[in-house]
Amino acid sequence: YYALELCVASLDQLFLESDNRKKYKGPMLQNIKIFRQLAVGLEYIHSKKLIHRDIKPENVLICVSSTGQGDNITIKWSDFGLAKSVNEKGLHSWTGARGTRTWYAPEVLEKLIKEEKAKEEEFWGTVQSDVFVLGLVFGYLFLKGEHLYGSSEKEIHDNIIKNNAVNIQKISGELRKYYEDDLLRKMLEHDPKKRITSKGVVEQLESIKNKLTEKEEELRQLCKRDSSSGLIEKIKDLIREGIDVNAKDDLFGWNALHFMCKNNSNSNLIDAIRLLIQLGIDVNAKDKNGRNALHHLCWFNSNSNLIDAIRLLIQLGIDVNEKSITGRNALHYLCWENSNSNLLDAIRLLIQLGIDVNAKGNDGQNALHWLCKNN
Repeated sequence: YYALELCVASLDQLFLESDNRKKYKGPMLQNIKIFRQLAVGLEYIHSKKLIHRDIKPENVLICVSSTGQGDNITIKWSDFGLAKSVNEKGLHSWTGARGTRTWYAPEVLEKLIKEEKAKEEEFWGTVQSDVFVLGLVFGYLFLKGEHLYGSSEKEIHDNIIKNNAVNIQKISGELRKYYEDDLLRKMLEHDPKKRITSKGVVEQLESIKNKLTEKEEELRQLCKRDSSSGLIEKIKDLIREGIDVNAKDDLFGWNALHFMCKNNSNSNLIDAIRLLIQLGIDVNAKDKNGRNALHHLCWFNSNSNLIDAIRLLIQLGIDVNEKSITGRNALHYLCWENSNSNLLDAIRLLIQLGIDVNAKGNDGQNALHWLCKNN
């Protein structure tokens, strides 16, 4: 029997024109997570003594499933119609070139261009050919739909043969710092015998992930503590390094937006919130206690920009009636810490924006109870 799974799109649909009905517009993973899922999948394929032989963006599928903590995104390999078994050396016999013409390793492309028949050299396809083309897919993602080796089929063929990745310099300098020398160039090594293995790719990606994790913590600490006028540029600098803006800390499950709304004394609060959301942070993300950014903003409400910040978060799609695991909404938290001079205006705004003024927490108390208790 067949086990089928419906996936929402393939990788090439990420970069279609905005008016194309086939363009994928759903949630997406950070590059390092896509790369790791693909590399782990390819390593598994190779561990089963198979070679894919038709790696390309169209054969990478995006699967999205909803969970209580948001969307779960999985990247999957597809189209194993050209897959072949390999011998103990990772080689396979090939009765003619297979795959898509702009997604070839140089050793395969040379055979195709020279029109040499497979029978003249019994084994010439290797698992390393898959690794090279996986590097092309990584480059395709970095370049947002461009090919690392050119634009036309002829240019791509010529440059692959000449070992000339003409577009690699278009990748952001900060991203190249992590990926170019340590990974991409090893995957795009012209000599398949010197090329990194799929297992080596997984190991290298784990090392890169650890470095990016440190930078993600740096972003959270920046949003937690930095009150300088240079906050916006510091955030932009970190994002350029390819970090996951949605990464959360292990202790509380807070992301950068949670910390920003908790540490809301910065005069750039509004611009910083807007920037984080423009950069893709999930405005409705919850921490381990079920609190979203609006809860944090109202809980620690010392900023003179509190009213504008509340209005901005709601305009940007945050759920005004979201409750924490204790059953409290933003109005409860606002009335819990009520030292802000704008408290009355903030309460009025939340009610105007549709918050349930009579909502009760798990303890049966509403916002008025909290206001009177802490006054």
